[in-house]
Amino acid sequence: MAGSIIDLYHDWNGGWSCLGHCLLYAPQYYLSNPIEILKIWEGGLASHGGTLGIIIAIYFYSKKVSHKSMMWAFDKLVVPTGLVAAMIRLGNLMNHEIYGHVTDVPWGFRFIDNLHQWKMGAAPVFTAPSHPTQLYEALCYLITFALCMWLYFRKEAF
Repeated sequence: MAGSIIDLYHDWNGGWSCLGHCLLYAPQYYLSNPIEILKIWEGGLASHGGTLGIIIAIYFYSKKVSHKSMMWAFDKLVVPTGLVAAMIRLGNLMNHEIYGHVTDVPWGFRFIDNLHQWKMGAAPVFTAPSHPTQLYEALCYLITFALCMWLYFRKEAF
């Protein structure tokens, strides 16, 4: 049974993350060119779409596999959520996305502003040093994960 929820999560999360990116960040383009949605190699994931996909997957998993309430499945799924969210933020850091305001603190990061063009061979254009908000948020998520793990095993909720 453990393998089936992991497979379901992987399949539904990936597909809905891509769809979420298409419909949340460029809906007019993708609704006008729906075949472009299938070009997953051209990038784009949205955690909002992945979240919707997980909710739908949990609905089917609860009905077809576990025969328990969705809340039972969510109770199990909430524990690693903080860890997954931290990984998403580290991915944002590596992709030079959603960084903070300009700063003069010594740990400010200089991000590549023209990342896509740089990958195609252009010279990099760096931002002014900015707060690495992805790291701040990842740290908060890791604390949340540790708290959920502690609560889960403290309450012996297995």
